[in-house]
Amino acid sequence: MKLIHLYEATEVDLYGRKAVNLAEALQHRLPVPTGYVLSASTVQQFARGELNLVSEIRTMLHSLGAVSVRSSACQEDGEQSSYAGLFQAVEKPTLF
Repeated sequence: MKLIHLYEATEVDLYGRKAVNLAEALQHRLPVPTGYVLSASTVQQFARGELNLVSEIRTMLHSLGAVSVRSSACQEDGEQSSYAGLFQAVEKPTLF
């Protein structure tokens, strides 16, 4: 499965600082919504048509009900920079 639970996002190079910070918050039992994460390489493979995640994403969306989708970047929220607000969040997305 290329889609992992947010709780499992522990590697900044794979999932980005935002996901890793949220995973750490979950591990400390802080109130963070349930979420899933795709690694940067998985997104690249999907974008190039090398990987089909449609049914996996559909299944995940149906299991969650109401969702918000947030795009991000591995370089976002680094120690020396922040790109807050540059990426888009979508409430109640429709799946192609």
